[in-house]
Amino acid sequence: MKHAPRARFWLVLIFLLVGLFVLQRFCATGDRAEIERTVEAVTVGKKPSHCETRTTPRYLMQITGARPPFADDICEREFAESRTRSVQTSEIEIDGDEATAVMTLRGGSLDGSRLVVKLVDAGGNWRMDRLVSFRHFDRPGFDRSYRREFLEFGSPTRSADCAIRRSRRLSNAEIEHAILYEARRVFAPIPVACDRDGVERSLVGSIADPQFDLPQRVVRCAADEMKTLSDAELVRVERSFIAYGEVLYRCDRNAIFAYMGRELEATQDLDPAATRCVLQVFRSRSVPAAIRLSYDEDAYDSLIDRCRDVRVPSFRGQRRPARRLGEGTLVEMTDS
Repeated sequence: MKHAPRARFWLVLIFLLVGLFVLQRFCATGDRAEIERTVEAVTVGKKPSHCETRTTPRYLMQITGARPPFADDICEREFAESRTRSVQTSEIEIDGDEATAVMTLRGGSLDGSRLVVKLVDAGGNWRMDRLVSFRHFDRPGFDRSYRREFLEFGSPTRSADCAIRRSRRLSNAEIEHAILYEARRVFAPIPVACDRDGVERSLVGSIADPQFDLPQRVVRCAADEMKTLSDAELVRVERSFIAYGEVLYRCDRNAIFAYMGRELEATQDLDPAATRCVLQVFRSRSVPAAIRLSYDEDAYDSLIDRCRDVRVPSFRGQRRPARRLGEGTLVEMTDS
């Protein structure tokens, strides 16, 4: 009987070790399931909020080719336009707060391709951090999707054929590298070269959107200016929110501020004095700085809060995002 305490000690220790093993396996299983959910949410999901909750800033910059604050806006639009139908996640490897996985995509521009992705654990939530490499690049799937995107954009068949011919000048390795590091720079010139009229119509059409209620002279001015741009300059306007905004400011900056004032009063519940306060800040800044401010949600909200009449607290927490010029265009914009 004198050995009973030691026996109980070893028995308890064995149960603890078994329990820790089971707990580790349980946690690993939970992490794997969360990683699979994150990959699916980012590739297939349609919720724009996933740009903020399921990805890191590094991932957003990689897939959009843009720096903050523009990357979030581009990501949210691309979520809504995603053509990826499904994803299979395999070969999950977890190392502390980092993990890698292989995803096989069905549908979309990378239909049939397999990529290695890296994820990071950010406060208990796994987030996509970057695309690491290709295990397999499905060139026929890419060509089919690329042609379809042109046709859905409204380009004639000859323009879609032109785009495919130009993209085929790139090797598989060059396209893989572009997708991982510089997709916007590599592919942005192709629509302008193959369907310049369509790109111009899309840009001008976004300016003429009735929701903006801009004077027709501004729309005509922008259309005329687009025609004077070289192909390289039009590519920059297509890719950059700043270059796009500079065209509008050159045509009639007062019309832009009038639009902003209407949006502030309608969507932010601001009184005229508070609206003037916000616009005064925008007027005092350079065009690039003003455009960046309009897309930086934290800085924009902070400015509105500073200008808001604090005697009307019921307005707080009721803000709705103002619609910004450049949202909803058919082209893909980044930043300068």
